[in-house]
Amino acid sequence: GKSQAASLEAMLGDSRISFSGEARGEPHVTLNGKTEATLGETFESLIRWQRGVRETREATRLESILMLDERGIGLDSLKLSVGNKALTGIAALRDVGERWSLSATLGGDLIDGTAAHRALQGIRDAKGGWSTAPLNLNPLPQLDLDLRLSTKAFRLGRFSLSQVAMSVLTRPSRTEMAIVDSRFGEGSFKARVNVGDSPDGTQTFRLSTSGENLEGGELLDQAFGFERLSGMGSFVVQVQGQGRHFSDVMASLNGSAALDLRNGVINGIDINRLMTRSAEQKADTALLFSLVGKTPFESLRTDFSLRSGRLEPVGSRFVTRTVDAVMEGYSDIGTQQHHLNVVLRKRGENDVPKGDFFGFRLEGPLTSPSLKPDNRLLQDKG
Repeated sequence: GKSQAASLEAMLGDSRISFSGEARGEPHVTLNGKTEATLGETFESLIRWQRGVRETREATRLESILMLDERGIGLDSLKLSVGNKALTGIAALRDVGERWSLSATLGGDLIDGTAAHRALQGIRDAKGGWSTAPLNLNPLPQLDLDLRLSTKAFRLGRFSLSQVAMSVLTRPSRTEMAIVDSRFGEGSFKARVNVGDSPDGTQTFRLSTSGENLEGGELLDQAFGFERLSGMGSFVVQVQGQGRHFSDVMASLNGSAALDLRNGVINGIDINRLMTRSAEQKADTALLFSLVGKTPFESLRTDFSLRSGRLEPVGSRFVTRTVDAVMEGYSDIGTQQHHLNVVLRKRGENDVPKGDFFGFRLEGPLTSPSLKPDNRLLQDKG
């Protein structure tokens, strides 16, 4: 049949939808026109708009040009808004292979990272250990998602990015979320997480992330609450693991990483003071007296190998104006503990005399380790 003018208005609890445009009944039902909707808490709870309790009680408003036909629903000139925040773009809901697929390209400031941060909280238990539950990042398991999103500001807890381009791809047994590009200060940041579910109940986890021209101190502080290291530089991480629970995944990780910082500062230890101690001073006393102040450095470069959850430096060098340092040992990602040795030598001397050499152990939690003299190493040197 011919298209005819049509209008529709419906209510569902505190939600409302209206349509005004043209409709046709044959050979298939089609609609083409303007639609507006107010999505209240009742509707949002049905579609699980966000996990947990929303921080705002304001309803979500939708405005769009709607096109409905036998393939599904298309939304052009789409605008989603909550309060004074909004997303604009296009979207489509289609029946693909007996599953509904939602695709969209949207930009604006409504996506602020709140829901993503809430989902990531599930990787740890109440005591700070890795969760013994599977990792679930899929926000809408009822649908297949293919989303391209952009926003001026995106925050994961205290970790703040700007000019962010993101993607979300989900299928029944796979979820991939990516920060395709973003700015962190004057530098760039990228990340991609892929979680796959196997029929036997195990999960495969892949993470790749990198940054260029970053202020390392700001990155470590915002991402991990670690305030002892700063410097401009870059990093890259590529890891994968598998297991039934996220704790199993962390203990199984394999991959590589690299960190390169320049013209930075280590807070909480004065290495130059440590290296100019008197020969008669005991090692533990010398280390204790050095645990104030800071150490400016010229460069810190470390390559890491990750095998079965053990992160091992395979090539490292730390350089100050007067000191060279290397790092050995490993960090256990599964238990979140350091087991590292650091060896200090004065620069430019091949045969290092007693008093111009020091070794200490770095042990304990990943973000708050303790320092102790490596007495075995010092005795062997003596």
